[in-house]
Amino acid sequence: MDKSMVLKKKYNSLLLREKKACLYLDNKNIKLEVIEKSYIPEYQKITVELSEVGNQIENARQDELLNGFKI
Repeated sequence: MDKSMVLKKKYNSLLLREKKACLYLDNKNIKLEVIEKSYIPEYQKITVELSEVGNQIENARQDELLNGFKI
């Protein structure tokens, strides 16, 4: 498997985690204090890694970065 494919799979995996995290963070049944203490730092790690991997993928289109890569 070439480097580009590995990066795209990793990106898709991170994008899925990021989308799930967004849904979780929007949950009104979870106390804000819990979200701020436990989940925001992890969400930030996911988004930073997502950005780093996305920047490594050559010729990535905006729709692929928003919705994932078709593999």
